[in-house]
Amino acid sequence: MLYVPALKARYVPDGDAIFATAWRTAEPVYALPRTKGAKFYLIQHYETWDGAADRVDATWRLPMRKVVIARWLYDKGLELGVPASEMRHIPNGLDHDRYRLMVPVDSRPKRVAMLYNPAPWKGAPDGIKALELAKEHHPDLRAVLFGTSPRPTELPSWMEYLRNPPQDDLIRDVYNGSSVYLCPSWTEGWHLPAAEAMACGCAVVSTDNGGIRDYAMDGETAVLAPPREPEALASKLIQVLEDDALRCRLARAGCDAIAGFRWDRSTDLLEAWLVDCERLRRVCGSRIIGQPR
Repeated sequence: MLYVPALKARYVPDGDAIFATAWRTAEPVYALPRTKGAKFYLIQHYETWDGAADRVDATWRLPMRKVVIARWLYDKGLELGVPASEMRHIPNGLDHDRYRLMVPVDSRPKRVAMLYNPAPWKGAPDGIKALELAKEHHPDLRAVLFGTSPRPTELPSWMEYLRNPPQDDLIRDVYNGSSVYLCPSWTEGWHLPAAEAMACGCAVVSTDNGGIRDYAMDGETAVLAPPREPEALASKLIQVLEDDALRCRLARAGCDAIAGFRWDRSTDLLEAWLVDCERLRRVCGSRIIGQPR
């Protein structure tokens, strides 16, 4: 990992390809000379939570090759007028040697796991409310939340909170120690914790936040509720808690579905596209999109 003071030509080594990885880096990467490599843009979210929509949209329209990590982001690009030839959908992957089923799904406690993040669009208050509503129907319900911030003051005492748990503990004690994973986010690029939990055998109850659609099919591999509606999310959660056959079916189907999202598959797709772009550049010269100026 090489850290540089700024995305200026004198600090960036020459190469064959260079990627912007957020909207704030897209413009400076596009401005680099051709010696730094063909310009690519890894789009991991529609980042209007971090910038004005017109500024974010303008970076999408820059003539660079774009890798989008979710199908909804590919559709968003088309909506913004980005040519399909400029975009390639390459989803995230998981390390299935680590994120794996350790505890049979049919012998798990009535325990719900949830990521806590204070960013408003992560919907944590909605998730807490949904858990409280579910607790009214199931007094024996347990919940475990995890995150990087200190324990939230608004968290009820009956909810366990783990701050920065080591990944091995998260896999063994949280994901494999819970029967359901709850995601209350309003929007996601490609929601990784839900995918990790799914690989570990949790039934996923989530908002339909965009970034979960690559692997969460409502009623098949997960159950989905509209974003910003904690009562609807609670209803879905209660449904899964009350129907153990449904929970087990979702957990097993989700585990099978997420197995196809592997890092080797994602990196092979990325490498193949880089090679294709380079081959096309040699044929077409500097006219091709993504060729440095």
